[in-house]
Amino acid sequence: MESMLILGTARQQSSRMPTKMTHPFADKSLYEIYLQKLEIIKSITGLPTAIAINKHDSIIWSLTKNTTLEIIERNDKSVAQGISKRSEELHFLADRDESNIVWINGCFPLLNPTTVMEIIEFFQNSSEIKSLHCIKEVNNWFWDNDHNPVNNRDPSCVSTQGCPPLYESVHLLHIFNRVMLLEQDRYWPLERNDPYLYLVGNKIEHTDVDTETDFLIAEWLYQQETQDDIRKN
Repeated sequence: MESMLILGTARQQSSRMPTKMTHPFADKSLYEIYLQKLEIIKSITGLPTAIAINKHDSIIWSLTKNTTLEIIERNDKSVAQGISKRSEELHFLADRDESNIVWINGCFPLLNPTTVMEIIEFFQNSSEIKSLHCIKEVNNWFWDNDHNPVNNRDPSCVSTQGCPPLYESVHLLHIFNRVMLLEQDRYWPLERNDPYLYLVGNKIEHTDVDTETDFLIAEWLYQQETQDDIRKN
């Protein structure tokens, strides 16, 4: 079995919501929830688990020191605003030996660690899958840039249930080959099972925080989930 690293990455500033990771979220912050999930996954899988951050991001650096996670130091360029090459953002992977990287996105506070572990186990148990990407099923009508129908070309079909669904990316985690990322600046070649498209059925786990509106919606959902867990126990 090829070696695997579970990886978290974070920066203190975000372009669309500057203090997204450290702003109070329910009774914690997105970053603290992220660290807790990584700790749970590490404790159950026993896999090497690291969080890559920049030492100048003093708040998240301080919070991370209280965990058992390995801290990988990112350079200043890798946390700069704007779009950059993925190999530059993940430059530190050049110093690693693991074959596959499980990158987990910290902007999905409702992602269940059990889901992550199920995905990892699924990947490890398949000899044909070379990388993995998460998707969700969407039942609706879609149109291309020229306003042509994509998945419902029958005008007599007036129900979304009557046309085939499409599948949308959910960027809650990726599993990719470390060397390919560094040498080719891509996760996968877009071939069969590279990536394998893994359907995540629990819609609440699709909740992604990019904007302030997303933040408020996710916080409310997180509080509801937490209260449900308390009632069940």
